[in-house]
Amino acid sequence: MTDIKEKLKNIKIDNLYIISDFDHTLTAPTSLSSSDVISKNEVFPLEYRRKHDEIDNYYRKIEKDLTITKEVKKKAMQEWNDAVMNLLAEYKITESEINEAVNQKDSMTLREGAKEFIEFTHKNNIPLIIISAGVKLSITSFLQNHHLLYDNVFVVSNEIEFENGIVKPGQKALLTSQNKNRVVYPKQINQAIEKRHQVLLFGDNLGDALMAPNDKQVIKFAFQYTKEMPAIMEFQKLFDVLEEDAPLFKEVIKVLKEKC
Repeated sequence: MTDIKEKLKNIKIDNLYIISDFDHTLTAPTSLSSSDVISKNEVFPLEYRRKHDEIDNYYRKIEKDLTITKEVKKKAMQEWNDAVMNLLAEYKITESEINEAVNQKDSMTLREGAKEFIEFTHKNNIPLIIISAGVKLSITSFLQNHHLLYDNVFVVSNEIEFENGIVKPGQKALLTSQNKNRVVYPKQINQAIEKRHQVLLFGDNLGDALMAPNDKQVIKFAFQYTKEMPAIMEFQKLFDVLEEDAPLFKEVIKVLKEKC
């Protein structure tokens, strides 16, 4: 494992905040994503689930393809999110169905050490900003159900509007895996981080590196999802620490505890 202690030697707890992706970063590699959880559960109609899978299978290949230009990929990721939103409305998916699916046992699971990591940020008053191209309702419902939606935890993700409890048609997903550098924080988050200038960033996708602000001291951690050398080389360019199946969160906690 990379020498985490050396990477974090200049970090100060009262000057720190965290930016993290959610799906397959805070959650396990085998977990359903915050979008998948509203497409693969038997709570929802079979035909809807099949169409959702078709959409995901088509666009996920584009997301992972390193040969596609950023411009083309950015457009495709927007199409992906919009297609999912339209499908939700077409099949009149309800808010109660989504909550039921999210909170079924083992539908979504946390990565090793993630629960302790979130609890550590809360205990030490470190702002944790979760930026996800998934579904905010799925994320907040999951965190709340696991007693992890603390007052230091902020979720920036795609919101779903409901009309009489049913997904409202005509909505667009604003946040994709390719535009995380364009997130505009609400006042509450800006107030929480305005006097903090060091950032630890966690992700599992090349686009997650975009989440970091340019005017901060940032250390970027990535969970390796592939063993293909071209992709690994791209990750190494964008992230400071690249780990595969390692207890990264536990190692980071261990080092940060020494600074408390």
